[in-house]
Amino acid sequence: MEEKTRFFEIVSGADPADETVFRVGDGDSAIQFRPVELAGAALSALESELQGWEVVDRYKWRDEDYVYEVDESGQGERVIPFSKIVSFLSGAFSTGQLRGGLLLEHGAFAGVILKLENTTSYGMAWSRSDGLGVLLTDGRKLGRTDYHYFHTSTEKSESSEHDYSLRRTGEETP
Repeated sequence: MEEKTRFFEIVSGADPADETVFRVGDGDSAIQFRPVELAGAALSALESELQGWEVVDRYKWRDEDYVYEVDESGQGERVIPFSKIVSFLSGAFSTGQLRGGLLLEHGAFAGVILKLENTTSYGMAWSRSDGLGVLLTDGRKLGRTDYHYFHTSTEKSESSEHDYSLRRTGEETP
């Protein structure tokens, strides 16, 4: 992620009308953040800190073809490198890349921001919704940290579910 909108700093007490500030969560557990640019020594120090963390996608999928009577399903886990996360301010869902950013608190890595989209379609009718979520280094999850895709028609049905988490590199996800 070489973009200028790669990093976001946690802020407190921001004006709700400020369009550069984003909010995730409700009540006392909510956090606010805004884009921040890093360079030089601050960026170098952070890059080494990031090597100790990874985003994990636990997924399930199912494909049914009613015409050919095929029913397949599976599940698994994949690690998504931070370099593959596209800024949620500039990326597009159609790329298939994870949209989000890296969250900082006082210049230190605090978590990952996700922008996820749910899609459901029945033939030609479809609905879509997206939302922000945050995976924090202390294990908390705020907002939308999972998503689903579902499509059905007279010939086929397909679905997938994804649940994201943040873990230290080399650890097992519970």
